[in-house]
Amino acid sequence: MSRDLTQREFDRACARRGFVPTFLGYYELPDTGRVHVCSFNAGSRRRDRLAYLIRQHERLAAAHVPES
Repeated sequence: MSRDLTQREFDRACARRGFVPTFLGYYELPDTGRVHVCSFNAGSRRRDRLAYLIRQHERLAAAHVPES
């Protein structure tokens, strides 16, 4: 069994990456045009939830074309 993140570690990691908690497990991702993603889609482990948010951010940021 691998070690999971504490809530405090999870919150700090999200803040470092610019993920802003909005409501009920949803986070606003930076550089994506105000997209909100639910971290609970990845399950109950915080480590998995953080990895999911990172993957979604990378995918959405690459696809997002800034408005001119």
